[in-house]
Amino acid sequence: MTKSNNLGRDLRLMLKGIVEKVANEAHSVALNVELEGIGSMRQRIDEATTDWGKARQGGWVGGKAGPSRPSAGRRETNEMYNKVIGWTDWDEPTRIEIHWGWEEPELYYLIQEHGGDAFDTVIEGMESLRHSLDATLPLLEKGLKGIRI
Repeated sequence: MTKSNNLGRDLRLMLKGIVEKVANEAHSVALNVELEGIGSMRQRIDEATTDWGKARQGGWVGGKAGPSRPSAGRRETNEMYNKVIGWTDWDEPTRIEIHWGWEEPELYYLIQEHGGDAFDTVIEGMESLRHSLDATLPLLEKGLKGIRI
């Protein structure tokens, strides 16, 4: 084999190694963003109060929750909070997808998320997905900028 053939092969191996290193680091960034997205969404669910929830906490109205509940947020049963999930797909060497939220959400979740008229009242949306996106974009940007060859 000639010297130029060895050089070409060595260069291809070096480039392949660089691509693998960058992809592995990008995958680590993606996993961190996924966890941050889940955490941010759950925090918003915890903290997003409604007037009804505040009134329940104050003991002014009755319902499933009462003044002894720890917050006026949207965690009556923890079901909506606990069903926030995330996953990161890395099917191709150059494509990584980050997901979080509810898989096949119940209508109730979407009403709480986006708000609107339901149950004979106007519900203010908590927008946990949008808030989690806002919270994760700086982490994603910083993580990707931090990848070094």
